[in-house]
Amino acid sequence: AIARIAKAAGNPAAEARYLARSNGYQRYFDHNAAEYAQYGVTGFMRPVMIDGAFMTPFDPYGTEHETGNYTEGNAWQWTWFVPHDIKGLKTAMGGEEAFKQNLDATFAAESQGSETADMTGMMGQVAFGNEPSHHIPYLYNWTSEPWKTQETVDYILDTMYSNTPAGIIGNEDVGSMSAWYVMSALGFYQVNAADPVYTIGRPLFAKATIPVKGGTFTIIADNNSAKNRYVQSVTINGKPLKDGLFFEHKEFIPGGNLHFVMGDTPPQK
Repeated sequence: AIARIAKAAGNPAAEARYLARSNGYQRYFDHNAAEYAQYGVTGFMRPVMIDGAFMTPFDPYGTEHETGNYTEGNAWQWTWFVPHDIKGLKTAMGGEEAFKQNLDATFAAESQGSETADMTGMMGQVAFGNEPSHHIPYLYNWTSEPWKTQETVDYILDTMYSNTPAGIIGNEDVGSMSAWYVMSALGFYQVNAADPVYTIGRPLFAKATIPVKGGTFTIIADNNSAKNRYVQSVTINGKPLKDGLFFEHKEFIPGGNLHFVMGDTPPQK
């Protein structure tokens, strides 16, 4: 994000410096499929000691509130916190199939982590009730199975929110839980806050309008119902989305629309 600001400010040296720093996560990913076979993943973000060696012993479930190696979580959640470089994270994990395998394993892992009150809304080791996990349900859009994003978002919207005083599954933290709900209910989400690109999920409403400069923008979902949670097709302003899943902020135009067609099974490719 700082690199983007530096670029806008015409400071290429600062841009380069902060872009390089944004790749620092790569030092912490321990790719070792044999060691982590018991967890069904190819690696984790693992603490690095002062001598450059990975911390031993290592427990990916290990959680200590505020004093441990991971803030308000453990290696399972924080391994995925690279929203600005999903392509790079895929490479670190071992490629497309490894990325999907690791994602599946995270949702299937044993739900534990009571050592911190912030780990709530557990789906395997996706702690949806805390911000580091908010983008994880959308990561299937970077795999060959984007319908899993639609299933998971539908499940969260349906089971982890209610219209009661305690109607959210986690810590609101300046509106994060509510913002996730509002955007996801409209049918899209911004995974990388430093990039004005949205990816689709599962819209809740047959029709919604949002204000934009100069007018309104309409979101339409044909054949939408609790059963019809899978996106069959989607266009923005009459044009297909990039890869059928992504569109840019600048495409919110007065009189424009995001048009979903929904169905009860994932579309056949």
